[in-house]
Amino acid sequence: MLARLLRTAGYRVVVTTDPREVIGLVGREKADILISDVEMPELSGLELVARARDEHPDVVRILLTGNASVDVALEAINRGEVFRFVTKPWVREDLLEIVRDAEAKRASNREMGMVSAAERRKQILAALELEHPGITEVARDHGAYRVGAERLAHLVSRARGTALAAVVIPTE
Repeated sequence: MLARLLRTAGYRVVVTTDPREVIGLVGREKADILISDVEMPELSGLELVARARDEHPDVVRILLTGNASVDVALEAINRGEVFRFVTKPWVREDLLEIVRDAEAKRASNREMGMVSAAERRKQILAALELEHPGITEVARDHGAYRVGAERLAHLVSRARGTALAAVVIPTE
């Protein structure tokens, strides 16, 4: 139904039922906009838009969901940097307006030669890694940051005599 609506409105639409094919299709078809459902088999829409953001940061991402929650919306915004988060059932005119807005955003980004948020993030992380080797290797584990013993020893040695030293307490 969505593909038919967009084709009728004059958009070129590429559809797949296999979410694992999407990233390849986006690259091959030089897509401007990616519209995905949150709930899909084998790969969640959240994971898909996050991968799309990483591999094709200029593609404007829209997520559809029938089970809207603040947590899902926040994750979509934070992980996938989605342009819009649309709840089902969607209204035809509203969805077409969202797609037009996404199209305008993509065109504006091209004209201005804007660096995408994902590209800016890569640049910032590269600069941080140069200044603090190993910082990008820190992993989150159940809401806490997990740091290897060697890295922790280095961080503690740098924190001695600072306010952070009161927070970082190594166990030996």
